[in-house]
Formats: sequence, C-alpha cells, structure tokens
Amino acid sequence: MNLPDILTRIESATGPDRELDALICAAFVYPPDVADLCRKYGGSPPRIDGHRHGWVVVHDSESEFRYATRAPRFTASLDEAMELLKLMLPLENYWSVDKTSPFSVLSAILKAKISEQGAGERTSDRG
Repeated sequence: MNLPDILTRIESATGPDRELDALICAAFVYPPDVADLCRKYGGSPPRIDGHRHGWVVVHDSESEFRYATRAPRFTASLDEAMELLKLMLPLENYWSVDKTSPFSVLSAILKAKISEQGAGERTSDRG
C-alpha cells in the first residue's frame, strides 16, 4: 500500500486499527529491528508485509518467510505516534504538528513524507 492510500485510511479511521499500525510500520520500515532485518537479508530489497493483524512480516528476496514482529500501536497510542514523529520529521516541522491525537500526528507524518516524495520526483524530472 502506498503512502497516499495509508493517509486516506488514517483520515477515515474512527479508532485504533492494528492492520493500519502494521501498514505504517511496513511503510516506514520501523521499528529498528525491522530495518536491521531488511539490511541483514540484503540483495534485492526484502518484501515487507503489513497486513497480518498488527504483525509485520519480513521476507527475503526469494519471498521466503524470515521474521515477524508486532507493530507499535500507533493508532491507539499518542506516545507511539510521537516516537514515530520524532524519527520521521525534522525538528523544525515537529513543533507545528497538531499533537492532540495519534491520528493527527500520523496524518502530519504521512503528508510530510508524501510531500517529500513529490519534491524528489520533481527534482529528478529536471535532472
């Protein structure tokens, strides 16, 4: 699932959602143990599956099952969403984020990352 699709799910969510937690985790290759495993299995990028009821499953380049970990409860915990915010956004953007709910924080992160992707694509088009 791409970032705009995840943003749509965040903006329409009505409460905690473990599948959405896993999708966010997979999209950002977070927490660090998932990133470490992705590097460990090297070669072509591993496939990360975030559709397992709050589990993130890492596969190697041949799509064999390698590891599963529970996604943080981003949609249920403002603290978990804030931890992701600290890692994903530069400090100057951090202060402008509405921190009243996990969903407002997650939405800000996704919007910033989508904007970054768009800026990168526009830069590479000029190249």
